[in-house]
Amino acid sequence: MTVAVMPVKGRGPLLKLTVSRLVRQGCKVICVGSTPSEEKLCTMAGAEWLMIPDNICLGAKWQFGIDHAKKYNPKSIIIMGSSDMVQDGWVERMNEELDKGYAMVGTEGIYFLDIQPHNKKRMCRWAGYSNGRKGEPIGTGRMISAKALDLINWQLINKSINSSIDHSICVNLNPVKDKFNKLIHNVEGLVCLSISTYKWTNMHNFERECLNQGSYLVNPDDIISQYFPEMFNLFKE
Repeated sequence: MTVAVMPVKGRGPLLKLTVSRLVRQGCKVICVGSTPSEEKLCTMAGAEWLMIPDNICLGAKWQFGIDHAKKYNPKSIIIMGSSDMVQDGWVERMNEELDKGYAMVGTEGIYFLDIQPHNKKRMCRWAGYSNGRKGEPIGTGRMISAKALDLINWQLINKSINSSIDHSICVNLNPVKDKFNKLIHNVEGLVCLSISTYKWTNMHNFERECLNQGSYLVNPDDIISQYFPEMFNLFKE
């Protein structure tokens, strides 16, 4: 079994889709949040809910969910944001890759979809981290082997941080890299997506991400129709 861990804060229309897409891939989904309205959305979509105070660090929220995931004795965990999505078949394929002896698997790049008023859309392909972090998988859809988690006592994310969650995972796993064929393996040919919208404050800035070296604009309809058709009419006004 794979357990998906997902801190949540708002983003209701996306949250239901993100959870339900993971559930249909056979994931046990654990949502960590602070409001009864979020709890209702998550549980209706098929997730388990963990209530936690809103005023604690994001790292502590992530680790709280990971600690709970350990109780299910999963084969792996998947890291997901509440406005992020992975294509169908992602979980099965990534578990196959973990079976080859990697501690962590993911993808280097991701599509950013920005939904604007009147349901207008724009999209870019972000090439991934550069410089000293080149080759590190993006956070969306990262899967970590339970074998690696056992070696670090499941302490995957620093509880005192509000940013650099992705890098924290790599740093905390690095001491056990010699126990695996490779610490990190990026899988080609799989598609994941992060969504921003005018409806709320977003974790990333579309213009900034798409100005990064190697990033480029794409036709959103091509990716949406093939992988994420739910995005066509998310906001119908």
